[in-house]
Amino acid sequence: MGRDWAWGNAKHPPLMGWVVHGWTLIFPKADWSFQLLATVNAAVALWSVDLIARRFVRGDKRLIVLLLLFLLPAYDFHAQRFNANSVLLAAWPLATYAFLRSFEKRDIFWSVLAGLLGALAMLGKYYSVFLLAGFCFAALCHPRRAQYFGSKAPWISIVAGLIALSPHILWLRTHGEPSFHYALDHAGLPFSESVSDVAKFSSESPVS
Repeated sequence: MGRDWAWGNAKHPPLMGWVVHGWTLIFPKADWSFQLLATVNAAVALWSVDLIARRFVRGDKRLIVLLLLFLLPAYDFHAQRFNANSVLLAAWPLATYAFLRSFEKRDIFWSVLAGLLGALAMLGKYYSVFLLAGFCFAALCHPRRAQYFGSKAPWISIVAGLIALSPHILWLRTHGEPSFHYALDHAGLPFSESVSDVAKFSSESPVS
């Protein structure tokens, strides 16, 4: 992945390959170069999280949010290697920030950007669909859900996201959906069993 520009790959969606391909157009194919890529990706991820944090906290609390992230393996050990999982460190918070602005502003710019960044997250890993489902669930639970769903914002985001995903979807159909089957084969459990486990977990009352 990353040697050539492609709308898909045999294992993973193409975002990681796109980033690596673009990076190697500027930097040499060397160990230090890929270590720098991983560091830049982690820095963009932390900056993206801070974009969200500054909407809710101020001063030292913003710093505490970032410091707490360093206690998570995803932001220290795993972030030292750039791969199909770590590419989401930046993609997820950027998509979340755009969704929050779209929900708040309900204008064309942020709605389109939310759709595009949501699609970008899907092009990183297919399980980003749970992030998008979280956006929908959060919007439905918010007191201002009527204003949001009554506006054009969510539908603009959906259309923008589908347009951005359409070349990859076409690639999947043309090539027999290899990366989609790869993801399902490595999911650990059949989809139906996973849904059953989630429903069972959700229905159980918390232990006091």
